[in-house]
Amino acid sequence: MSSVLQQRGSDLSQVHACHKQTKLQFQQLSAEIEKIETLCEYQRKEWKFHHFTRTAMRKFHYEYKKLSLMRQLVYHIGNLIYLPAHQLQSARHQVIWDTFNSFHNVLQNEQYKSSLHHQTLVLTLKQRFWAHKQEENRGDQPFSTETTMLYELLAIHHLLEELHRIHCLKDRYNLNNSSVSLSS
Repeated sequence: MSSVLQQRGSDLSQVHACHKQTKLQFQQLSAEIEKIETLCEYQRKEWKFHHFTRTAMRKFHYEYKKLSLMRQLVYHIGNLIYLPAHQLQSARHQVIWDTFNSFHNVLQNEQYKSSLHHQTLVLTLKQRFWAHKQEENRGDQPFSTETTMLYELLAIHHLLEELHRIHCLKDRYNLNNSSVSLSS
């Protein structure tokens, strides 16, 4: 997921349409998520026939919640995949590229923890998003490509924060050393 996101960030920052390889990786990622969801459904059905401990069910619940968030991440990455290339000013270009790299780092982190630099980037994105939205509201125009990109990046950030929160909850209940794992 992180490599697909980083590759799309590279494409967007260089004002390229999405490469075929990136689209193929995205489709494979989406198919993997669907396979895992199918296996989870089989696991749930299995509970009718076998007794599971409360701890095992709680572990599964946390992993399934992470999977649900991953599905939402794939959705927002897909929106970026099909976003047309758009020329950005050089200062905006650097912030967007840094944000994609930061997302890559957060996804590579087992705890999904973001850095202070990441939080600063997100604050900049939020400010730009609201400024763009106000400009567009004045002119009765639909959202621009840049506003849409900013929205998708902020949505991805929100999901990454939620993944970190879920990880912290698992830590609180000492469920991270689990034999039940949906992470890859």
